[in-house]
Amino acid sequence: MFNLKPISVHFWLACVTLIAGANYVFVKTIVPSVITPNAVVLIRIATAALVFYFAEKILYPTANQPDRKDFIKLFFCAITGCVINQFFFYQGMKITTPINGSIMNLINPITIIIGSYFFLNAKMHKLSVFGFILAITGAVLLLDFTHFKVSDSTFWGDIFMMLNAISFGIYVVLVSTITQKYKAITIAKWMFIFAFIMFFPVGFSDLMATNFQVFTFNNWAALAYIVLLTTLFVYFMNNYLPSITSPYIIGIYTYLQPFVATVVALFLGADSLTFTKFGCGILIISGIYIAQLGRQKGIKENGN
Repeated sequence: MFNLKPISVHFWLACVTLIAGANYVFVKTIVPSVITPNAVVLIRIATAALVFYFAEKILYPTANQPDRKDFIKLFFCAITGCVINQFFFYQGMKITTPINGSIMNLINPITIIIGSYFFLNAKMHKLSVFGFILAITGAVLLLDFTHFKVSDSTFWGDIFMMLNAISFGIYVVLVSTITQKYKAITIAKWMFIFAFIMFFPVGFSDLMATNFQVFTFNNWAALAYIVLLTTLFVYFMNNYLPSITSPYIIGIYTYLQPFVATVVALFLGADSLTFTKFGCGILIISGIYIAQLGRQKGIKENGN
């Protein structure tokens, strides 16, 4: 297992956030126009199961394997982090709007913090609480709730995105209980093997009905991004990072996604910089920094 310095931890968390944020754009280019949500999920899960299985065999042939108790945890990690999470994400993205989906995603860090408090006995330093409040304030102001519209056409999509966020938050808390015992590749391997067994009956017919001959280069590029980066890289880091930082620090980076989306839009000329957007970015980044300071102080004071 490789080691990451504190600054590098935040760099990789930022990378994961950037990749996850851009995933919304790539998903919208192919779902459901050329491929169904269930087919995409099955491709992601099957590819990840194969890649992580052989990667472990090659890189860590003598890696410690989970015991029976931890197999149960991995099974529930697969349910919450792969099956439910991905199923509701793609079903939700098919129905709702990006703004609605982004707002529903704010539930994710809240779930992580509540779960960490009750199940991991994690104590939050007052600086971390203050940083969390700053970050969520910046994210809420940046998203602009005036554009959040619940209608008959988006209602179920909004519900699906909310369930997706809650499910992923539960997964982050669950996987944090075993990341110190096993390698990230081992955890990912078993998660996706379990997920494949569960989701294969659901997605197989959709996958077989997919007409890959109509795929353009951009369609293939989007699918490759979703599988290689959003699945393999992001899930590997999601299984590794909880071993070196707290779940709520991972969760608070979710609030960076709207800021990242705005920066990307500015770069592409699809948006303009305003004082409000600049101020929101400062709030989010400051919140993350202060939350990390609080974590460091908490570790010194009580080891949590």
